[in-house]
Amino acid sequence: SPDRLDPQRWEYFKEEHRGKEESFFEDLVKTFGVLPPPGFSDWVNDTQPAWTDVTFLKLFLLPPNPSRALVGAEQPPYVLFDIIKASNFENDSPNLPLWEYLVNVIPSYQKRFGIDGVRLDMGHALPRQLEEEIIRKARDLDPGFVFIAEELEITKDERALERGYDAILGNSWWMEPRVDEGKCFEFCQQLLPALKLPALVTAETPDTPRAIARKYRKRFSQFSFILNLFLPNGITFINSGFEIGEVQPLNLGLDNDERGRFALPEQDPLYGKIAFFDHYAYHWDQADLELLQLMQSAATLKAECGPWCRGENRLEGLFTPSEKVIAHLYKNPVQNQALILLANTDFVSASWISIDVSHIPDMRVGGVRREYVNYVKTQQYMNLEDGYVHVFLEPGEATVLTVR
Repeated sequence: SPDRLDPQRWEYFKEEHRGKEESFFEDLVKTFGVLPPPGFSDWVNDTQPAWTDVTFLKLFLLPPNPSRALVGAEQPPYVLFDIIKASNFENDSPNLPLWEYLVNVIPSYQKRFGIDGVRLDMGHALPRQLEEEIIRKARDLDPGFVFIAEELEITKDERALERGYDAILGNSWWMEPRVDEGKCFEFCQQLLPALKLPALVTAETPDTPRAIARKYRKRFSQFSFILNLFLPNGITFINSGFEIGEVQPLNLGLDNDERGRFALPEQDPLYGKIAFFDHYAYHWDQADLELLQLMQSAATLKAECGPWCRGENRLEGLFTPSEKVIAHLYKNPVQNQALILLANTDFVSASWISIDVSHIPDMRVGGVRREYVNYVKTQQYMNLEDGYVHVFLEPGEATVLTVR
């Protein structure tokens, strides 16, 4: 790299090009004869742009074994798909000093800061041996240390489990906003319950458009928040800024393009700014208090019921069939208590759904309370008719019932 080739010249070069980004890379090549390649996605034909703020580390001293016959002995180091997807291409020339450094990064943070988990970005692209050693080293210090796999394909849950991960990122951020196409229903009602590992459930991440910038706007933000509180095999994830209705994305990496950076009004001083790369501040003075109050009101319910609203306590067969309403029922295994999550994925038409609470196993039903009506906290007790509770849901309405 330039700073190693000629440190003094590099410092002079940086100072000379401060504020002259347009010619920076062209002059870098002319001056030093090298150009650090930008990072890029390990998905073939991914539409997202190159990651010009980072480059890849040289994990191996030579090209992958299958590639060596295709490049000459004098081939300078290069960065193409066979290099970055090290999990798919065998290579017998590990850069061991670099590997040793990498496996000690997480233990260093554990000792200095007491961290108890990480999301291992692009861990799926690492050579298997290195990935295993990173996980082993961290768990030698803390057997309960949590690893989240940056697997965007929900079907990679079993692979992540086999490799020692505790959860996956998943693709709720892509499926949930597509309510009109049926993807939200498919994800929450069909895919999540079948997972071998839990997935993060959220309508937005730091890399995606904001939930409130999607179709149906604030209504969808409210819907997604209640929905993601109690999904089977789901880990509730709240992206910074969601709680105040922030509309500007933090990055454009997933399900977005350059147009996504212009979510704010043109007159806003932060128009076009992306927090991952620019100086940015949230619009605290424009915070959506209704959304914030909704989230605050759910904190107690989540704390009380979240620990037992898990896949193993989920019951099926107690709802009238629906192709629009997401419906999950959980029974507390040690107390006379149950929770029902309902979400109407139709944002145009209302829906009815009925729940047979009289056949919840080992349950003496004293009352059923609806916790929210149209995203307003209530204490509304429901009528029982022949053991059934009949619930009316407005378009795009999600709610929670508690049974005691």
